Amino acid sequence: ALAVKLAEMELTILAQASHDGQLFGSVTARSISDRLGEHGCKVEARLIRIEEPIRKLGDYTIHARLHGDVIAALTVKVVQA
Repeated sequence: ALAVKLAEMELTILAQASHDGQLFGSVTARSISDRLGEHGCKVEARLIRIEEPIRKLGDYTIHARLHGDVIAALTVKVVQA
């Protein structure tokens, strides 16, 4: 049930960025986990896999290992705060 909810969700994260879209810092598994919690989806940061650090504005697909072989894909949209 949680995997389906995550797959259907587009999570928006607000971030400070320069005029060319470069973030001041990066979006981490912890910030994604916290934002998911605000939407009622409890996913521990250690279960979230980010292939490379998110340091630019844009859309990203990340994966969360929910249980054993259950891996959910999630769309994360990083936008200018």
